Amino acid sequence: MKKIAVLLVCFSLCAGCSKDPYTASMQASLSVSDAVAQAIPIIQQLQTSNLITTEEAKQVYGYLQTVTVGNGVFRSTAKSLHASGTTSATAYLSAADTFVKGVDSPAVLASIHISNPASQQKVMTYLQAIDTVLNGITLAIQNNSTQPTPAPAVKGASLWTPISSQLSL
Repeated sequence: MKKIAVLLVCFSLCAGCSKDPYTASMQASLSVSDAVAQAIPIIQQLQTSNLITTEEAKQVYGYLQTVTVGNGVFRSTAKSLHASGTTSATAYLSAADTFVKGVDSPAVLASIHISNPASQQKVMTYLQAIDTVLNGITLAIQNNSTQPTPAPAVKGASLWTPISSQLSL
């Protein structure tokens, strides 16, 4: 539970850190990945402890897989937009909207049922944390669309590594 609270606090703080829609998109995508990564060991632990059945775990893993695949598509789209020089928040918001609408379904979350009430509550807490992060993606992009970040000029440069650290002087 503490990890979920830390994750949500980090997401809310990071939502205001970036200065452009690309960086905001990448940070939001990372938050989604982190939320999914937090849920996986919990599901494994519950299954190992026989607190959820294999079938119940498959339901949860299916949802997590859907979120992960959608996040990958969103991330790839954001990278393509950035590489093409797109700095308009509108394009990134469209990609985010497609991603969120594709995976954020209250009906899907409601259909995940765990027979053990305590396990159901624990699983739903993690899934609701993922839902919160998903719903924050658009807000993060909207709030961070003031200054574009140029595409990396060095082949192999990443958003997270300063270009200067990749150059040998």
